[in-house]
Amino acid sequence: GRCHVLLKRPETAIEPLSHALKLREATDDAAELAAVRDELARALWEARPDERERATELAELARSGMPAERLPELEKWVLAHAIPDAGVR
Repeated sequence: GRCHVLLKRPETAIEPLSHALKLREATDDAAELAAVRDELARALWEARPDERERATELAELARSGMPAERLPELEKWVLAHAIPDAGVR
């Protein structure tokens, strides 16, 4: 999945990253879970406009486990891709 994201093939990245997310959610590796959430968020945002709210939610969840050196990049992406009133129902 990561390679597909880097190669600008977000649609192709979604399935393997979704599978990786399920596997990582069952582990204690917070940094790897955060990385997968971040990558899946980016892939969903680019490939599936109808899933942008989910992408934003995944990116928000990624904040808690993201290593400090990668957090500024994630924060920048979250701010640039915020959906107005996404959390308001």
